[in-house]
Amino acid sequence: MTENRCINCMRKRTDSGGACPYCGFDPGQYKPPEQTLPPGTTLNHGKYIIGRVLGRGGFGVTYVALDTTLDLRVAVKECIPRNCAWRNDSGASVQWGLSVPEQEMMLESFVKEARKMAKIDRIPGVVRVREYFYDNETAYIVMDYVDGETLREYLKRKGPLNAEACFRVLAPAMDSLAQAHKRGLIHRDISPNNIMIETNGERVWVLDLGAAKDLGTKSSAENVTSYTRVGATSGYAPSEQYRKSGKIGPWTDVYAISAVFFRCMTGQKPPESLDREDEDTLPELLRTIRGPVGAVLMKGMAQKPKERYQTVTELRNALEKAVDDTAPTKTYDEPTEIFPQESETPQKPEPKKRMLAPILLLCVALALVGLGIMRLNREPPAEIIASGECGENATWTLDENGLLTISGTGNMANYTHDPWDAPYRAYQNMILGVEILEGISNIGEMAFWQCGNLQSVKVPDSVKEIEWLVFRDCVSLTSFKIPDGVTMVSPGLFYGCSNLTSVIIPDSVTGIANTAFYGCSSLTHVEIPDSVTGIGRYAFGGCTHLESVSIPDSVTEIGEGVFAGCVNLTNVSVPAGAKIADNAFDENTTVTVR
Repeated sequence: MTENRCINCMRKRTDSGGACPYCGFDPGQYKPPEQTLPPGTTLNHGKYIIGRVLGRGGFGVTYVALDTTLDLRVAVKECIPRNCAWRNDSGASVQWGLSVPEQEMMLESFVKEARKMAKIDRIPGVVRVREYFYDNETAYIVMDYVDGETLREYLKRKGPLNAEACFRVLAPAMDSLAQAHKRGLIHRDISPNNIMIETNGERVWVLDLGAAKDLGTKSSAENVTSYTRVGATSGYAPSEQYRKSGKIGPWTDVYAISAVFFRCMTGQKPPESLDREDEDTLPELLRTIRGPVGAVLMKGMAQKPKERYQTVTELRNALEKAVDDTAPTKTYDEPTEIFPQESETPQKPEPKKRMLAPILLLCVALALVGLGIMRLNREPPAEIIASGECGENATWTLDENGLLTISGTGNMANYTHDPWDAPYRAYQNMILGVEILEGISNIGEMAFWQCGNLQSVKVPDSVKEIEWLVFRDCVSLTSFKIPDGVTMVSPGLFYGCSNLTSVIIPDSVTGIANTAFYGCSSLTHVEIPDSVTGIGRYAFGGCTHLESVSIPDSVTEIGEGVFAGCVNLTNVSVPAGAKIADNAFDENTTVTVR
Protein backbone atom coordinates (compact mmCIF):
# COMPACT_ATOMS: atom_id res chain seq x y z
CA MET A 1 0.00 0.00 0.00
CA THR A 2 1.59 3.24 -1.12
CA GLU A 3 0.16 5.25 1.78
CA ASN A 4 -0.55 4.33 5.36
CA ARG A 5 -4.17 3.18 5.54
CA CYS A 6 -6.15 1.03 7.95
CA ILE A 7 -6.82 -2.34 6.29
CA ASN A 8 -10.30 -2.42 7.86
CA CYS A 9 -11.84 1.05 7.44
CA MET A 10 -9.34 2.06 4.69
CA ARG A 11 -8.91 5.56 6.13
CA LYS A 12 -5.59 7.37 5.96
CA ARG A 13 -3.46 7.04 9.07
CA THR A 14 -0.89 9.53 10.27
CA ASP A 15 0.23 7.56 13.34
CA SER A 16 3.09 5.07 13.43
CA GLY A 17 1.12 1.89 14.06
CA GLY A 18 -0.98 -0.10 16.49
CA ALA A 19 -4.77 -0.08 16.58
CA CYS A 20 -6.54 2.22 14.13
CA PRO A 21 -7.60 5.48 15.87
CA TYR A 22 -10.83 5.49 13.83
CA CYS A 23 -12.20 1.94 13.98
CA GLY A 24 -9.95 0.26 16.57
CA PHE A 25 -8.80 -2.53 14.23
CA ASP A 26 -5.28 -3.75 15.09
CA PRO A 27 -3.39 -4.91 11.98
CA GLY A 28 -0.74 -6.49 14.18
CA GLN A 29 -3.28 -9.11 15.26
CA TYR A 30 -4.36 -9.87 11.69
CA LYS A 31 -2.97 -12.74 9.65
CA PRO A 32 -4.33 -13.15 6.12
CA PRO A 33 -5.97 -16.57 5.67
CA GLU A 34 -4.27 -19.02 3.35
CA GLN A 35 -4.90 -18.62 -0.38
CA THR A 36 -5.92 -14.97 -0.01
CA LEU A 37 -4.39 -11.70 -1.17
CA PRO A 38 -2.24 -9.85 1.38
CA PRO A 39 -3.36 -6.35 2.41
CA GLY A 40 -1.96 -3.66 0.15
CA THR A 41 -2.32 -5.68 -3.06
CA THR A 42 -3.52 -3.48 -5.93
CA LEU A 43 -6.01 -4.62 -8.57
CA ASN A 44 -7.27 -3.35 -11.92
CA HIS A 45 -4.20 -1.18 -12.67
CA GLY A 46 -4.15 0.32 -9.19
CA LYS A 47 -7.82 1.34 -9.03
CA TYR A 48 -8.47 -0.88 -6.02
CA ILE A 49 -6.33 -1.49 -2.92
CA ILE A 50 -7.08 -4.66 -1.00
CA GLY A 51 -7.59 -4.65 2.78
CA ARG A 52 -8.52 -7.48 5.12
CA VAL A 53 -10.57 -10.57 4.27
CA LEU A 54 -14.27 -10.16 5.03
CA GLY A 55 -15.28 -13.76 4.41
CA ARG A 56 -14.92 -16.84 2.28
CA GLY A 57 -17.68 -18.85 0.62
CA GLY A 58 -17.79 -21.71 -1.80
CA PHE A 59 -17.20 -19.55 -4.86
CA GLY A 60 -14.52 -17.16 -3.65
CA VAL A 61 -13.04 -14.70 -1.18
CA THR A 62 -14.46 -11.27 -0.34
CA TYR A 63 -12.17 -8.43 0.78
CA VAL A 64 -12.66 -4.90 2.04
CA ALA A 65 -11.02 -2.58 -0.48
CA LEU A 66 -10.51 1.06 -1.38
CA ASP A 67 -11.74 2.52 -4.66
CA THR A 68 -8.89 5.00 -5.18
CA THR A 69 -10.82 6.90 -7.86
CA LEU A 70 -13.74 7.73 -5.61
CA ASP A 71 -11.85 7.38 -2.30
CA LEU A 72 -14.64 5.01 -1.25
CA ARG A 73 -14.62 1.78 0.71
CA VAL A 74 -16.03 -1.13 -1.29
CA ALA A 75 -16.17 -4.92 -1.12
CA VAL A 76 -14.32 -6.94 -3.76
CA LYS A 77 -15.06 -10.60 -4.40
CA GLU A 78 -12.42 -12.77 -6.05
CA CYS A 79 -13.32 -15.87 -8.05
CA ILE A 80 -11.15 -18.59 -6.50
CA PRO A 81 -13.49 -21.58 -5.96
CA ARG A 82 -12.51 -24.18 -3.41
CA ASN A 83 -10.87 -27.37 -4.61
CA CYS A 84 -10.18 -26.20 -8.15
CA ALA A 85 -8.16 -22.97 -7.89
CA TRP A 86 -5.29 -21.82 -5.68
CA ARG A 87 -2.33 -19.45 -5.55
CA ASN A 88 1.30 -19.83 -4.58
CA ASP A 89 2.34 -18.23 -1.31
CA SER A 90 4.61 -15.82 -3.16
CA GLY A 91 2.21 -14.67 -5.88
CA ALA A 92 -1.16 -13.05 -6.47
CA SER A 93 -2.04 -14.96 -9.66
CA VAL A 94 -4.56 -17.78 -9.43
CA GLN A 95 -3.69 -21.22 -10.78
CA TRP A 96 -6.48 -23.51 -11.91
CA GLY A 97 -6.97 -27.24 -11.57
CA LEU A 98 -9.54 -27.26 -14.37
CA SER A 99 -9.21 -27.62 -18.09
CA VAL A 100 -8.98 -24.36 -20.04
CA PRO A 101 -12.57 -24.66 -21.36
CA GLU A 102 -13.89 -25.32 -17.83
CA GLN A 103 -11.92 -22.38 -16.45
CA GLU A 104 -13.22 -20.06 -19.15
CA MET A 105 -16.78 -21.28 -18.57
CA MET A 106 -16.50 -20.64 -14.85
CA LEU A 107 -15.12 -17.11 -15.25
CA GLU A 108 -17.68 -16.29 -17.92
CA SER A 109 -20.49 -17.47 -15.66
CA PHE A 110 -19.01 -15.44 -12.79
CA VAL A 111 -18.94 -12.14 -14.68
CA LYS A 112 -22.12 -12.77 -16.67
CA GLU A 113 -24.18 -12.89 -13.52
CA ALA A 114 -22.30 -9.82 -12.25
CA ARG A 115 -23.33 -7.88 -15.36
CA LYS A 116 -26.92 -8.91 -14.84
CA MET A 117 -26.94 -8.09 -11.13
CA ALA A 118 -25.40 -4.67 -11.74
CA LYS A 119 -28.68 -3.77 -13.47
CA ILE A 120 -30.85 -5.11 -10.64
CA ASP A 121 -30.30 -2.89 -7.62
CA ARG A 122 -33.80 -2.44 -6.30
CA ILE A 123 -34.19 -5.62 -4.27
CA PRO A 124 -34.19 -4.54 -0.59
CA GLY A 125 -31.44 -6.20 1.40
CA VAL A 126 -29.37 -7.28 -1.61
CA VAL A 127 -25.93 -5.73 -1.96
CA ARG A 128 -25.49 -3.93 -5.29
CA VAL A 129 -22.82 -4.93 -7.79
CA ARG A 130 -20.87 -1.91 -9.09
CA GLU A 131 -18.56 -3.45 -11.71
CA TYR A 132 -16.40 -6.43 -12.61
CA PHE A 133 -12.93 -6.92 -14.13
CA TYR A 134 -10.27 -9.54 -14.86
CA ASP A 135 -6.90 -9.66 -13.09
CA ASN A 136 -4.44 -12.25 -11.70
CA GLU A 137 -5.75 -14.96 -14.06
CA THR A 138 -9.21 -14.71 -12.49
CA ALA A 139 -12.17 -12.34 -12.20
CA TYR A 140 -13.36 -9.86 -9.57
CA ILE A 141 -16.72 -8.32 -8.68
CA VAL A 142 -16.91 -4.93 -6.93
CA MET A 143 -19.90 -4.41 -4.61
CA ASP A 144 -21.17 -1.80 -2.19
CA TYR A 145 -19.61 -2.19 1.23
CA VAL A 146 -21.90 -2.97 4.17
CA ASP A 147 -20.55 -2.10 7.61
CA GLY A 148 -21.43 -5.03 9.81
CA GLU A 149 -20.60 -8.65 10.50
CA THR A 150 -21.49 -11.86 8.77
CA LEU A 151 -24.00 -14.16 10.39
CA ARG A 152 -21.13 -16.60 10.94
CA GLU A 153 -19.25 -13.96 12.97
CA TYR A 154 -22.43 -12.98 14.79
CA LEU A 155 -23.11 -16.58 15.84
CA LYS A 156 -19.51 -17.06 16.91
CA ARG A 157 -19.93 -14.07 19.22
CA LYS A 158 -23.49 -14.74 20.41
CA GLY A 159 -23.73 -18.53 20.35
CA PRO A 160 -26.92 -20.44 19.45
CA LEU A 161 -30.14 -18.39 19.19
CA ASN A 162 -33.69 -19.28 20.15
CA ALA A 163 -36.33 -19.73 17.47
CA GLU A 164 -37.72 -16.21 17.78
CA ALA A 165 -34.28 -14.59 17.45
CA CYS A 166 -33.44 -16.82 14.47
CA PHE A 167 -36.60 -15.80 12.69
CA ARG A 168 -35.98 -12.13 13.44
CA VAL A 169 -32.55 -12.35 11.79
CA LEU A 170 -33.44 -14.55 8.82
CA ALA A 171 -36.92 -13.27 7.85
CA PRO A 172 -35.48 -10.23 5.99
CA ALA A 173 -33.06 -12.52 4.13
CA MET A 174 -35.96 -14.77 3.11
CA ASP A 175 -37.90 -11.74 1.88
CA SER A 176 -34.90 -10.67 -0.25
CA LEU A 177 -34.55 -14.17 -1.69
CA ALA A 178 -38.25 -14.27 -2.52
CA GLN A 179 -37.85 -11.05 -4.53
CA ALA A 180 -34.81 -12.48 -6.31
CA HIS A 181 -36.70 -15.67 -7.15
CA LYS A 182 -39.51 -13.64 -8.75
CA ARG A 183 -36.88 -12.23 -11.11
CA GLY A 184 -35.60 -15.68 -11.96
CA LEU A 185 -32.46 -15.56 -9.76
CA ILE A 186 -31.47 -18.51 -7.57
CA HIS A 187 -28.66 -17.75 -5.12
CA ARG A 188 -27.17 -21.29 -4.78
CA ASP A 189 -24.68 -20.34 -2.04
CA ILE A 190 -26.74 -19.22 0.95
CA SER A 191 -24.70 -19.80 4.11
CA PRO A 192 -23.85 -17.85 7.30
CA ASN A 193 -20.94 -16.30 5.37
CA ASN A 194 -23.29 -14.76 2.82
CA ILE A 195 -25.72 -13.09 5.22
CA MET A 196 -24.58 -9.78 6.71
CA ILE A 197 -26.01 -8.03 9.76
CA GLU A 198 -25.51 -4.26 9.62
CA THR A 199 -23.65 -2.74 12.56
CA ASN A 200 -26.64 -0.69 13.70
CA GLY A 201 -28.79 -3.82 13.53
CA GLU A 202 -31.36 -2.14 11.29
CA ARG A 203 -30.85 -4.25 8.16
CA VAL A 204 -29.92 -7.76 7.13
CA TRP A 205 -28.20 -8.13 3.77
CA VAL A 206 -27.86 -11.04 1.37
CA LEU A 207 -24.40 -11.16 -0.18
CA ASP A 208 -23.10 -12.71 -3.40
CA LEU A 209 -26.28 -12.67 -5.44
CA GLY A 210 -23.94 -11.60 -8.22
CA ALA A 211 -22.99 -15.27 -8.55
CA ALA A 212 -26.61 -16.40 -8.68
CA LYS A 213 -28.06 -18.67 -11.33
CA ASP A 214 -30.42 -17.06 -13.83
CA LEU A 215 -33.10 -19.59 -14.70
CA GLY A 216 -33.83 -17.67 -17.86
CA THR A 217 -30.36 -17.97 -19.42
CA LYS A 218 -29.85 -21.70 -19.82
CA SER A 219 -31.24 -24.98 -18.57
CA SER A 220 -30.58 -26.10 -15.05
CA ALA A 221 -28.79 -29.20 -16.20
CA GLU A 222 -26.38 -27.20 -18.39
CA ASN A 223 -25.52 -24.82 -15.63
CA VAL A 224 -24.74 -27.51 -13.03
CA THR A 225 -21.15 -27.83 -14.20
CA SER A 226 -17.96 -27.58 -12.19
CA TYR A 227 -18.88 -23.98 -11.28
CA THR A 228 -21.91 -25.06 -9.29
CA ARG A 229 -20.40 -28.22 -7.86
CA VAL A 230 -17.24 -26.69 -6.43
CA GLY A 231 -19.05 -23.55 -5.28
CA ALA A 232 -21.58 -25.36 -3.13
CA THR A 233 -20.90 -24.76 0.56
CA SER A 234 -20.77 -28.02 2.47
CA GLY A 235 -23.72 -28.50 4.80
CA TYR A 236 -25.88 -25.84 3.13
CA ALA A 237 -26.09 -27.12 -0.45
CA PRO A 238 -28.73 -29.73 -1.34
CA SER A 239 -27.80 -32.81 -3.32
CA GLU A 240 -29.10 -31.46 -6.64
CA GLN A 241 -26.27 -28.92 -6.64
CA TYR A 242 -23.73 -31.74 -6.90
CA ARG A 243 -25.38 -33.53 -9.80
CA LYS A 244 -25.24 -32.74 -13.51
CA SER A 245 -28.86 -33.80 -13.80
CA GLY A 246 -29.88 -31.84 -10.70
CA LYS A 247 -32.71 -29.38 -11.25
CA ILE A 248 -32.00 -26.00 -9.65
CA GLY A 249 -34.90 -23.84 -8.50
CA PRO A 250 -36.29 -21.84 -5.56
CA TRP A 251 -36.36 -25.11 -3.58
CA THR A 252 -32.55 -25.11 -3.75
CA ASP A 253 -32.39 -21.90 -1.70
CA VAL A 254 -35.18 -23.24 0.53
CA TYR A 255 -32.85 -26.07 1.58
CA ALA A 256 -29.97 -23.67 2.22
CA ILE A 257 -31.90 -21.12 4.30
CA SER A 258 -33.42 -23.98 6.34
CA ALA A 259 -29.90 -25.26 6.96
CA VAL A 260 -28.83 -21.77 8.08
CA PHE A 261 -31.81 -21.66 10.49
CA PHE A 262 -30.68 -25.05 11.84
CA ARG A 263 -27.14 -23.70 12.34
CA CYS A 264 -28.44 -20.62 14.18
CA MET A 265 -30.54 -22.66 16.60
CA THR A 266 -28.22 -25.56 17.33
CA GLY A 267 -24.78 -24.03 16.90
CA GLN A 268 -23.88 -27.01 14.71
CA LYS A 269 -22.97 -27.19 11.06
CA PRO A 270 -25.71 -29.06 9.19
CA PRO A 271 -24.84 -32.55 7.94
CA GLU A 272 -23.64 -32.75 4.32
CA SER A 273 -26.55 -33.54 1.99
CA LEU A 274 -24.71 -36.31 0.11
CA ASP A 275 -23.69 -37.97 3.40
CA ARG A 276 -27.35 -38.01 4.43
CA GLU A 277 -28.08 -40.44 1.59
CA ASP A 278 -26.07 -43.14 3.39
CA GLU A 279 -26.98 -42.23 6.96
CA ASP A 280 -29.37 -39.38 7.69
CA THR A 281 -28.49 -37.92 11.10
CA LEU A 282 -30.66 -34.83 10.64
CA PRO A 283 -33.87 -36.22 12.26
CA GLU A 284 -31.94 -37.06 15.43
CA LEU A 285 -30.29 -33.63 15.51
CA LEU A 286 -33.62 -31.87 15.00
CA ARG A 287 -35.01 -33.52 18.13
CA THR A 288 -32.99 -31.01 20.13
CA ILE A 289 -35.25 -28.23 18.80
CA ARG A 290 -38.40 -27.68 20.81
CA GLY A 291 -41.85 -27.40 19.32
CA PRO A 292 -42.90 -27.46 15.64
CA VAL A 293 -39.86 -25.59 14.31
CA GLY A 294 -37.92 -28.85 13.93
CA ALA A 295 -40.65 -30.31 11.71
CA VAL A 296 -40.60 -27.22 9.48
CA LEU A 297 -36.82 -27.46 9.08
CA MET A 298 -37.07 -31.17 8.34
CA LYS A 299 -39.40 -30.41 5.43
CA GLY A 300 -37.25 -27.48 4.33
CA MET A 301 -34.21 -29.77 4.22
CA ALA A 302 -35.90 -32.78 2.66
CA GLN A 303 -33.53 -34.71 0.43
CA LYS A 304 -35.94 -34.79 -2.51
CA PRO A 305 -36.72 -31.32 -3.91
CA LYS A 306 -40.41 -32.18 -4.45
CA GLU A 307 -40.81 -32.93 -0.73
CA ARG A 308 -39.59 -29.47 0.35
CA TYR A 309 -41.43 -26.18 0.49
CA GLN A 310 -41.36 -25.03 -3.11
CA THR A 311 -40.87 -21.32 -2.38
CA VAL A 312 -39.05 -19.31 0.27
CA THR A 313 -42.32 -17.55 1.07
CA GLU A 314 -43.92 -20.89 1.99
CA LEU A 315 -40.97 -21.64 4.24
CA ARG A 316 -41.13 -18.19 5.82
CA ASN A 317 -44.83 -18.50 6.60
CA ALA A 318 -44.40 -21.98 8.07
CA LEU A 319 -41.51 -20.84 10.26
CA GLU A 320 -43.40 -17.78 11.45
CA LYS A 321 -46.34 -19.90 12.56
CA ALA A 322 -44.04 -22.50 14.16
CA VAL A 323 -42.13 -19.82 16.06
CA ASP A 324 -45.40 -18.31 17.35
CA ASP A 325 -46.56 -21.76 18.47
CA THR A 326 -43.21 -22.33 20.23
CA ALA A 327 -43.47 -19.14 22.32
CA PRO A 328 -43.42 -20.02 26.03
CA THR A 329 -46.71 -19.95 27.89
CA LYS A 330 -47.21 -18.73 31.44
CA THR A 331 -46.72 -21.61 33.88
CA TYR A 332 -47.62 -19.85 37.14
CA ASP A 333 -50.90 -18.51 38.50
CA GLU A 334 -51.97 -14.93 38.00
CA PRO A 335 -51.41 -12.88 41.17
CA THR A 336 -54.34 -13.14 43.54
CA GLU A 337 -56.43 -10.00 43.77
CA ILE A 338 -55.25 -8.29 46.91
CA PHE A 339 -58.19 -6.09 47.84
CA PRO A 340 -61.76 -7.33 47.37
CA GLN A 341 -64.22 -5.12 45.48
CA GLU A 342 -66.14 -2.78 47.72
CA SER A 343 -69.86 -3.38 47.96
CA GLU A 344 -72.24 -0.60 47.06
CA THR A 345 -73.32 -0.25 50.71
CA PRO A 346 -70.34 -1.02 52.85
CA GLN A 347 -71.19 -1.95 56.37
CA LYS A 348 -69.80 0.10 59.21
CA PRO A 349 -67.67 -2.00 61.54
CA GLU A 350 -68.64 -2.41 65.17
CA PRO A 351 -67.07 0.26 67.41
CA LYS A 352 -64.86 -2.23 69.29
CA LYS A 353 -63.53 -3.73 66.04
CA ARG A 354 -62.89 -0.41 64.28
CA MET A 355 -59.10 -0.43 64.91
CA LEU A 356 -58.64 -4.18 64.54
CA ALA A 357 -60.22 -4.54 61.09
CA PRO A 358 -57.78 -2.26 59.18
CA ILE A 359 -54.81 -3.94 60.84
CA LEU A 360 -56.04 -7.42 59.91
CA LEU A 361 -56.79 -6.28 56.39
CA LEU A 362 -53.30 -4.78 56.07
CA CYS A 363 -51.68 -8.01 57.30
CA VAL A 364 -53.66 -10.08 54.83
CA ALA A 365 -52.80 -7.68 52.03
CA LEU A 366 -49.08 -7.78 52.80
CA ALA A 367 -49.13 -11.56 52.97
CA LEU A 368 -50.89 -11.79 49.63
CA VAL A 369 -48.51 -9.27 48.09
CA GLY A 370 -45.57 -11.38 49.26
CA LEU A 371 -47.18 -14.51 47.83
CA GLY A 372 -47.77 -12.76 44.51
CA ILE A 373 -44.17 -11.56 44.34
CA MET A 374 -42.92 -15.06 45.14
CA ARG A 375 -45.02 -16.46 42.33
CA LEU A 376 -43.84 -13.84 39.88
CA ASN A 377 -40.19 -14.34 40.78
CA ARG A 378 -40.34 -18.10 40.64
CA GLU A 379 -38.65 -19.22 37.39
CA PRO A 380 -40.11 -22.31 35.76
CA PRO A 381 -37.53 -25.12 35.67
CA ALA A 382 -35.52 -25.37 32.46
CA GLU A 383 -36.73 -28.13 30.18
CA ILE A 384 -34.40 -31.12 29.74
CA ILE A 385 -33.79 -31.66 26.01
CA ALA A 386 -31.46 -34.67 26.18
CA SER A 387 -30.00 -37.11 28.72
CA GLY A 388 -28.15 -40.38 29.08
CA GLU A 389 -25.25 -42.26 30.65
CA CYS A 390 -21.66 -41.02 30.54
CA GLY A 391 -19.85 -43.64 32.61
CA GLU A 392 -20.38 -46.26 35.24
CA ASN A 393 -22.88 -44.77 37.69
CA ALA A 394 -22.61 -41.40 35.93
CA THR A 395 -25.40 -39.71 33.97
CA TRP A 396 -25.81 -36.45 32.05
CA THR A 397 -28.65 -34.08 31.24
CA LEU A 398 -28.68 -31.04 28.94
CA ASP A 399 -31.35 -28.39 29.45
CA GLU A 400 -32.73 -25.73 27.11
CA ASN A 401 -30.42 -23.10 28.64
CA GLY A 402 -27.33 -25.01 27.54
CA LEU A 403 -26.41 -26.35 31.01
CA LEU A 404 -24.87 -29.83 30.95
CA THR A 405 -25.20 -31.47 34.36
CA ILE A 406 -23.17 -34.56 35.32
CA SER A 407 -24.37 -36.53 38.33
CA GLY A 408 -23.79 -39.89 39.99
CA THR A 409 -21.35 -41.64 42.30
CA GLY A 410 -18.66 -42.93 39.94
CA ASN A 411 -16.22 -42.01 37.20
CA MET A 412 -17.04 -40.41 33.90
CA ALA A 413 -16.04 -42.48 30.87
CA ASN A 414 -12.86 -41.93 28.87
CA TYR A 415 -13.09 -41.09 25.17
CA THR A 416 -9.44 -41.63 24.32
CA HIS A 417 -9.84 -43.28 20.95
CA ASP A 418 -12.54 -40.96 19.63
CA PRO A 419 -13.82 -37.90 21.50
CA TRP A 420 -16.92 -38.00 19.29
CA ASP A 421 -18.00 -41.08 21.22
CA ALA A 422 -19.09 -38.84 24.10
CA PRO A 423 -22.89 -39.36 24.24
CA TYR A 424 -23.64 -35.60 24.36
CA ARG A 425 -21.27 -34.82 21.47
CA ALA A 426 -24.12 -34.19 19.03
CA TYR A 427 -25.11 -31.23 21.22
CA GLN A 428 -21.58 -29.93 21.89
CA ASN A 429 -22.15 -26.48 20.39
CA MET A 430 -25.27 -26.01 22.52
CA ILE A 431 -23.31 -26.55 25.75
CA LEU A 432 -22.77 -23.18 27.46
CA GLY A 433 -22.09 -24.40 30.99
CA VAL A 434 -21.09 -27.60 32.78
CA GLU A 435 -21.99 -28.43 36.37
CA ILE A 436 -20.57 -31.60 37.89
CA LEU A 437 -22.41 -32.58 41.04
CA GLU A 438 -20.93 -33.92 44.27
CA GLY A 439 -20.24 -37.65 43.99
CA ILE A 440 -18.42 -37.75 40.66
CA SER A 441 -14.76 -38.59 41.32
CA ASN A 442 -13.16 -38.57 37.87
CA ILE A 443 -13.61 -36.51 34.67
CA GLY A 444 -12.77 -38.75 31.73
CA GLU A 445 -10.31 -38.13 28.92
CA MET A 446 -11.46 -35.65 26.25
CA ALA A 447 -14.80 -35.27 28.03
CA PHE A 448 -15.48 -31.72 26.77
CA TRP A 449 -13.04 -31.64 23.86
CA GLN A 450 -13.85 -28.78 21.42
CA CYS A 451 -16.98 -27.57 23.19
CA GLY A 452 -16.35 -24.18 21.64
CA ASN A 453 -19.25 -22.35 23.32
CA LEU A 454 -18.56 -23.65 26.84
CA GLN A 455 -18.20 -20.60 29.10
CA SER A 456 -18.28 -21.84 32.69
CA VAL A 457 -17.54 -25.05 34.60
CA LYS A 458 -18.31 -25.97 38.22
CA VAL A 459 -16.40 -28.95 39.62
CA PRO A 460 -16.85 -30.19 43.22
CA ASP A 461 -14.06 -31.29 45.53
CA SER A 462 -15.24 -34.89 45.18
CA VAL A 463 -13.42 -34.91 41.82
CA LYS A 464 -9.86 -36.15 42.42
CA GLU A 465 -8.73 -36.71 38.82
CA ILE A 466 -9.20 -34.69 35.65
CA GLU A 467 -7.81 -36.69 32.75
CA TRP A 468 -6.03 -35.76 29.52
CA LEU A 469 -7.32 -33.10 27.10
CA VAL A 470 -10.60 -32.65 28.93
CA PHE A 471 -11.01 -28.99 27.92
CA ARG A 472 -8.94 -28.92 24.74
CA ASP A 473 -9.99 -26.08 22.40
CA CYS A 474 -12.77 -24.85 24.68
CA VAL A 475 -12.15 -21.39 23.30
CA SER A 476 -14.95 -19.63 25.24
CA LEU A 477 -13.82 -20.85 28.67
CA THR A 478 -12.47 -17.86 30.64
CA SER A 479 -11.81 -19.15 34.17
CA PHE A 480 -11.38 -22.41 36.04
CA LYS A 481 -10.78 -23.53 39.61
CA ILE A 482 -9.08 -26.90 39.92
CA PRO A 483 -10.72 -28.65 42.88
CA ASP A 484 -8.81 -29.41 46.06
CA GLY A 485 -7.55 -32.97 46.03
CA VAL A 486 -6.47 -33.09 42.37
CA THR A 487 -2.76 -33.96 42.30
CA MET A 488 -1.88 -33.48 38.63
CA VAL A 489 -2.75 -30.90 35.98
CA SER A 490 -2.97 -33.52 33.25
CA PRO A 491 -1.45 -33.37 29.74
CA GLY A 492 -3.18 -30.93 27.41
CA LEU A 493 -5.91 -30.22 29.97
CA PHE A 494 -6.45 -26.64 28.74
CA TYR A 495 -4.68 -26.98 25.39
CA GLY A 496 -5.89 -24.23 23.04
CA CYS A 497 -8.19 -22.49 25.55
CA SER A 498 -7.28 -19.16 24.02
CA ASN A 499 -9.63 -17.04 26.20
CA LEU A 500 -8.71 -18.57 29.56
CA THR A 501 -7.67 -15.63 31.73
CA SER A 502 -7.83 -17.07 35.25
CA VAL A 503 -6.92 -20.46 36.69
CA ILE A 504 -6.56 -21.45 40.35
CA ILE A 505 -4.17 -24.33 41.08
CA PRO A 506 -4.65 -25.77 44.60
CA ASP A 507 -1.91 -26.88 47.00
CA SER A 508 -2.78 -30.52 46.36
CA VAL A 509 -1.24 -30.38 42.85
CA THR A 510 2.29 -31.82 42.67
CA GLY A 511 2.89 -31.67 38.91
CA ILE A 512 1.90 -29.75 35.78
CA ALA A 513 2.09 -32.14 32.84
CA ASN A 514 3.14 -31.65 29.21
CA THR A 515 1.17 -29.03 27.20
CA ALA A 516 -1.24 -28.52 30.10
CA PHE A 517 -1.80 -24.83 29.23
CA TYR A 518 -0.35 -24.80 25.72
CA GLY A 519 -1.83 -21.99 23.60
CA CYS A 520 -3.70 -20.29 26.47
CA SER A 521 -2.84 -16.97 24.89
CA SER A 522 -4.99 -14.84 27.24
CA LEU A 523 -3.30 -15.93 30.49
CA THR A 524 -1.33 -13.05 32.00
CA HIS A 525 -0.31 -14.47 35.39
CA VAL A 526 0.04 -17.95 36.86
CA GLU A 527 0.51 -18.73 40.56
CA ILE A 528 2.19 -22.14 40.93
CA PRO A 529 1.77 -23.47 44.51
CA ASP A 530 4.63 -24.74 46.69
CA SER A 531 3.37 -28.31 46.30
CA VAL A 532 4.44 -28.52 42.62
CA THR A 533 7.75 -30.29 41.98
CA GLY A 534 7.83 -30.56 38.19
CA ILE A 535 6.56 -28.72 35.10
CA GLY A 536 6.32 -30.78 31.90
CA ARG A 537 7.32 -30.03 28.31
CA TYR A 538 5.60 -27.03 26.69
CA ALA A 539 3.25 -26.75 29.66
CA PHE A 540 2.82 -23.00 29.03
CA GLY A 541 4.14 -22.87 25.47
CA GLY A 542 2.48 -20.27 23.28
CA CYS A 543 0.99 -18.32 26.20
CA THR A 544 1.79 -15.11 24.35
CA HIS A 545 0.28 -12.71 26.93
CA LEU A 546 1.82 -14.34 30.01
CA GLU A 547 3.61 -11.55 31.88
CA SER A 548 4.47 -13.13 35.22
CA VAL A 549 4.72 -16.56 36.79
CA SER A 550 5.75 -17.66 40.27
CA ILE A 551 8.01 -20.72 40.30
CA PRO A 552 8.37 -21.90 43.92
CA ASP A 553 11.46 -23.49 45.50
CA SER A 554 9.67 -26.84 45.47
CA VAL A 555 10.08 -27.10 41.66
CA THR A 556 13.01 -29.38 40.80
CA GLU A 557 12.46 -29.87 37.08
CA ILE A 558 11.41 -27.56 34.24
CA GLY A 559 10.94 -29.36 30.92
CA GLU A 560 11.75 -28.43 27.35
CA GLY A 561 9.92 -25.43 25.91
CA VAL A 562 7.83 -24.88 29.05
CA PHE A 563 7.60 -21.14 28.36
CA ALA A 564 8.50 -21.15 24.65
CA GLY A 565 6.70 -18.39 22.77
CA CYS A 566 5.86 -16.47 25.96
CA VAL A 567 7.10 -13.25 24.37
CA ASN A 568 5.76 -11.00 27.16
CA LEU A 569 7.40 -12.99 29.95
CA THR A 570 10.47 -10.76 30.19
CA ASN A 571 11.75 -11.79 33.64
CA VAL A 572 11.42 -14.96 35.69
CA SER A 573 13.09 -16.28 38.83
CA VAL A 574 13.86 -20.00 39.23
CA PRO A 575 15.13 -22.00 42.22
CA ALA A 576 18.86 -22.76 42.22
CA GLY A 577 18.44 -26.52 42.44
CA ALA A 578 15.99 -26.88 39.56
CA LYS A 579 16.97 -28.90 36.49
CA ILE A 580 16.12 -26.71 33.50
CA ALA A 581 15.90 -28.23 30.01
CA ASP A 582 17.21 -26.55 26.88
CA ASN A 583 14.91 -23.97 25.31
CA ALA A 584 12.69 -23.97 28.38
CA PHE A 585 12.19 -20.19 28.08
CA ASP A 586 11.55 -17.81 25.20
CA GLU A 587 14.61 -15.96 23.94
CA ASN A 588 13.11 -12.69 25.22
CA THR A 589 12.96 -13.96 28.79
CA THR A 590 15.67 -13.08 31.29
CA VAL A 591 16.07 -15.96 33.74
CA THR A 592 17.39 -15.26 37.25
CA VAL A 593 18.55 -18.10 39.49
CA ARG A 594 17.83 -17.40 43.13
